[in-house]
Amino acid sequence: MTYWVKARIILTNSQHNEYMSIIQERLIEAITLSGLTLTDIAKKVGVSISVISNYKRSKKMPSLETFAVLCKVLDVSSDYILGLAERE
Repeated sequence: MTYWVKARIILTNSQHNEYMSIIQERLIEAITLSGLTLTDIAKKVGVSISVISNYKRSKKMPSLETFAVLCKVLDVSSDYILGLAERE
């Protein structure tokens, strides 16, 4: 059995998958609710439209650096996306 560590808590594979699903769902939600086009988001983040499209279709997860910029562009808390806080 594989375990993942999150804030000093050991997660099983199923817990890790559930956690990743929350992140993906909230990222998709933030992109959709931003009111920005994928082109606008891509330009502001500095990535291609296909990269943003892949995030929206849950095909990829952003790198930490891209994630930070993406949260700023989408005007959403990284804590919310990561499931550490509720939406403000």
